[in-house]
Amino acid sequence: MLKQLFLLTAFGVFIPNAVFSQKKNRISLQSGLVNCFFDGSPIINKPRFVDFLFDAKGFELMRRIKKSQISFEYMSFNGAYQYTLNMGKADAPAQFMWKQLKFITGFYNRELPMGTYWSFKYGAGATYTWGDAALHHYAFDLGLWTESQVTGYVSKDIGLNLKAGIDYTPLKWLTIYSNFNFLGSIYQKNNIDFSQSYTASYHKNVPSKYSLFLRFGIGFNF
Repeated sequence: MLKQLFLLTAFGVFIPNAVFSQKKNRISLQSGLVNCFFDGSPIINKPRFVDFLFDAKGFELMRRIKKSQISFEYMSFNGAYQYTLNMGKADAPAQFMWKQLKFITGFYNRELPMGTYWSFKYGAGATYTWGDAALHHYAFDLGLWTESQVTGYVSKDIGLNLKAGIDYTPLKWLTIYSNFNFLGSIYQKNNIDFSQSYTASYHKNVPSKYSLFLRFGIGFNF
């Protein structure tokens, strides 16, 4: 219900503004090169550069109001990680196998011009995150085959998102940008039973309560 309300509110703001004021809006496509969750998972996920960009992808809708901006952002993260079997090592630290997350954020931003084409942007907003993950603990030999001890969780949270970045606008209708996002959870709900012994091998920040992202995007101004 919260996801639907977030989406309806955002589109209720942006669609009328796009119709009645065509020069103060932007639609952007963006991708995340660095995704740091501080939970023991790798910052960059796959061995090929092209895959880095498409593990985190999404779009942003933005409305300018003088030197301020209101924006709505949707991002998805799909990480597949390399891990070791840790054969017979029951006390080995748990390793992420994969992680799938979705982010919906509403931002309020300020923009500071830095010459004709460049500007510095900073802001804050609220983010709703939901997703799931699987972790590998260790493997054991059953003779004819090998099995692994695997656990997982589902998590939802609401957090505060801080943003800072640079915009480059070589043409009135085109903006290229990058920014850092720091996300901290203020409310989190998950299905992990921490009374179970296997959770002792989890990293202390599982599920992630704070994270840092480096994103790049291209925006079309209208």
